[in-house]
Amino acid sequence: MKKLLLPCLILLTCLPSFGGGFNFWPESKEVECSVVLASEPVEAGKPFPDFTLVFTNKSRKEVRLLDSFYPSKCLKPDIILEIWDGEAREMAYYWARYRVERSVENTKFAVLKPGIPFQVPIRGFAKHVIYHHPLERGKKYLMKVTYRDGYGTPGRSVGYVARKEFVTK
Repeated sequence: MKKLLLPCLILLTCLPSFGGGFNFWPESKEVECSVVLASEPVEAGKPFPDFTLVFTNKSRKEVRLLDSFYPSKCLKPDIILEIWDGEAREMAYYWARYRVERSVENTKFAVLKPGIPFQVPIRGFAKHVIYHHPLERGKKYLMKVTYRDGYGTPGRSVGYVARKEFVTK
């Protein structure tokens, strides 16, 4: 039994690295991630606005993306949000501090077709944003949103990062 099991495990581990038809998961170079704010300019002193993450497949074939943005209806979105000022100071952040136990029943994938955007609305997280410094009126900031696909590549997590500059009013 051990003589049969070891070669099978080695083969299954190596399949994704062969490329071609075995590329089941997107890599960050295949999928472009961008962000669209619900309201611009952002109002200083008000809760941070909702936004939409847009994933676009840049390759010629379909790729899969782990659809774990909202693992449960009672949980916050599973993303990391950072807001930086022009002096490379972190002004605010949001990070979903929970882990979801994966099983076949709760693991879903979104199929990204070439060139067709997949949109994910991120709503209702503003009260969980932690501010180091208040946002000032009339200043330019950089918003960085990271989504981690823990099942993208065997042995490592693939991160999709969207950046957007915005001005406060």
